[in-house]
Amino acid sequence: MKLTALLLLVCALQVSAGVFSQTKVSLTLEGVNIKKALSAIERKTSYRFLYNQALFSDNMKVNLNVRDAAVLSLVDRLLENTDLSYEVLDNFLVVIKFNGVEFQQSRVTGRITNEAGEPLPGASIKVKGAQGGISADADGNFAITVPTNATLVISSVGYDDQEVVVGDRTIINVVMKASTKLQDEVVVIGYGTASKRDLTGSVAKVKGEIVANQPNTNPLASLQSKVAGLSVINNAIPGSTPDVRIRGTISIGTVKPVYIIDGIFSDNMDFVNPNEIESVEVLKDPSSLAVFGIRGAAGAILVTTKKAKAGQTNISFNTVYGIKNLVDKIALANGD
Repeated sequence: MKLTALLLLVCALQVSAGVFSQTKVSLTLEGVNIKKALSAIERKTSYRFLYNQALFSDNMKVNLNVRDAAVLSLVDRLLENTDLSYEVLDNFLVVIKFNGVEFQQSRVTGRITNEAGEPLPGASIKVKGAQGGISADADGNFAITVPTNATLVISSVGYDDQEVVVGDRTIINVVMKASTKLQDEVVVIGYGTASKRDLTGSVAKVKGEIVANQPNTNPLASLQSKVAGLSVINNAIPGSTPDVRIRGTISIGTVKPVYIIDGIFSDNMDFVNPNEIESVEVLKDPSSLAVFGIRGAAGAILVTTKKAKAGQTNISFNTVYGIKNLVDKIALANGD
């Protein structure tokens, strides 16, 4: 029985060594540093390289043009003019080190669970700073060979990532904490943040540059033909406010949209300088405007003005002049 186990172990080692030696890769690289060459090998194979960034200078350039070359022979070629060597560990992990420096490794096992003690199958476990990694099995168990004093990065969908320093431990059990961001389902949108279940409306955004480039003193007039479903009708009275409708007249007694200027409700936006507008958002779906109450039944137009930024001093000067005349004025009778 013992002899059979020994023979199986020897065969497994030979197969493992054969896999390492038979891995082939084709690369064409010109004038790249060794770190980029190693990254290219990682993308094409199952090998992962662990090394200190300070070992390689950015001035160490290499040229590679190989086809079906063994990975380890390619690593020998990359390190032939340096004082570096490498050691192949389990799981295709290659550790690059100085010549003469002994490298120690240890095998770490453990289990990944959530706060309720339930296993997390498929959780990702990898060594920080190295590519690739392993996954936990159906019971949340894992086993990985790591260098001494390595740091494990554990991640799973719906949970916050955790970093665990191995140290001299060989058994590490990790309890993952659920991500609060995913639980709340907060979505960042053009006019702030909202819960995902509330984000059901149609939103259109117009950049401030588009509004400022139009020769209109009233920013509402500049929105004409810029947003689908938004009707802006300029009347013939000089200086008057345009008539605005969002998807037509949709509510009896409420035909005008509500305006929100930097979070403040307003009946119009005539007083806003077009050159000071950062963006304009038009909310066209009444079902998404419940937060505005009955005032939002006919839609909403949200205006965000430009704000100062820390460390910047910007001075701009804009001037606009225009002449308005009443065309075809009707001659009216006077007292005589």
